[in-house]
Amino acid sequence: MKRNPLKTLHNKALKLWKIAVKMRDENKCVVCGDTRMLNAHHIQSSRMWPELRYDIDNGVSVCPKHHKWGKNSFHQDATMYNKYIHPNQRMREEDLISRWNGKEFTANEPWLKASIRLLEKYIEAMEGSK
Repeated sequence: MKRNPLKTLHNKALKLWKIAVKMRDENKCVVCGDTRMLNAHHIQSSRMWPELRYDIDNGVSVCPKHHKWGKNSFHQDATMYNKYIHPNQRMREEDLISRWNGKEFTANEPWLKASIRLLEKYIEAMEGSK
């Protein structure tokens, strides 16, 4: 069975996005500093805001405890973003959303390829700054 080329590009972009978000957060949970089993969490839902799916500013690194399961988790408590992320460190949610408000969006091949190139450049720059 032939693979869907868009699905392959989505998978590559998501993998790069996860790497880039974790690198930016120094491979630590932004809440507790744990380095084990990190998750890259979308601040704005990638289902509701697909245009932000591969935007590094729409991601945060969290351990499993602070990602989904505890009462102090990003999925259970919407205020976690504001509690643990310094305002100068990330874009405000309104700024992130306003980039795309009112614009038509389709996850097409050129957009996916451009997202992949940007993520690869970001990762390369982060690795070069070590």
